[in-house]
Amino acid sequence: MSDADVEKVWRDFWAPLLEKDGAVDIEAVKRELFDYANLLDEVPRVYMHVSGGMISKPNTHASAVISVADDNESERWDEREKEVLADRMTDVIDCLRRLGRIFPSGVMEAAVEAIAREFPAHPAPDPTPKETT
Repeated sequence: MSDADVEKVWRDFWAPLLEKDGAVDIEAVKRELFDYANLLDEVPRVYMHVSGGMISKPNTHASAVISVADDNESERWDEREKEVLADRMTDVIDCLRRLGRIFPSGVMEAAVEAIAREFPAHPAPDPTPKETT
């Protein structure tokens, strides 16, 4: 940040808010500082939330916060997709169990066991077909 950058921000952003008749309006400064203090208190809470607790400094560049938030969101979606897929595979396994009564002994049991091994979050199903009502 150069002196020229500081001057430009003052002239373009702050002066219209804080000057009155060419002089600094102390009441306007107080109001802006009040708002700024509120931002310094609230922004870290938002950053901590969207970054999964990794970022809390209010002067962290937005690109860094967004990148971490995107990574966290991707991880959450990956986990959710795994849960949905596991639920669907449970349905497939149940279906294969029922079909096991149609195919020769051992064929469907082997398929069910192979699928269950690919999804260890679900215990291997009992290969014995269950009677349905």
